[in-house]
Amino acid sequence: MPHRKHAPARKPPESALPEAPVPLDVSRIDPAALWQAVCRVSADYIAVVDRTGSIRFCNRVDSGWSPDQVIGRSMLDFTMPESTGQLFRLLEEVFITGKEQSLETTVKRPDGGLDYFSVRLGPVIIDGQTAAILVCCENILPLKTSEKSLQHERNLLQRLLKIQERERQLVSYEIHDGLAQYLAGAMMHLEACEDRKSTRLNSSHEWIS
Repeated sequence: MPHRKHAPARKPPESALPEAPVPLDVSRIDPAALWQAVCRVSADYIAVVDRTGSIRFCNRVDSGWSPDQVIGRSMLDFTMPESTGQLFRLLEEVFITGKEQSLETTVKRPDGGLDYFSVRLGPVIIDGQTAAILVCCENILPLKTSEKSLQHERNLLQRLLKIQERERQLVSYEIHDGLAQYLAGAMMHLEACEDRKSTRLNSSHEWIS
């Protein structure tokens, strides 16, 4: 029998990530380091508000503001009057019930422009009580702008459809009325011809007689 050659053993594919020498124990992660990482990579604006409504921490601020202008001030100072009352009531509710709340609010920028935020409020529980509120704010101005643009285009399309329908009705009326006028004119012409024919026949009969 011919001698069969053994194929060389395949090497296992190299892992994209190196194996950790020791399995990670999540419980041993430093909470401060984890908190800093969350605040650093989060796309939201994150703040901590105490029972007086004052901002005690924020991960970043918008252009035009400095941390010193934000830290220590009431969160209500940054909202427009029409949404201040609702935000105040929800802050109170979170402190009383310990349940999460959410709302949309308008914030006035230092340059006078407006930003729209989706705000989520969550309790920070210490010793069984809500000691502070974690506030996560997502800037939804681009979404609002897109919604307004879509609504404008939708309204424009509806107006165009109404104009098109009116024009179709006008054309229909013109065709109907014009055809009716032509038919009425033709009938009158035929009747006139019939009358003239009858008159001529009667005249011929009288002349023959």
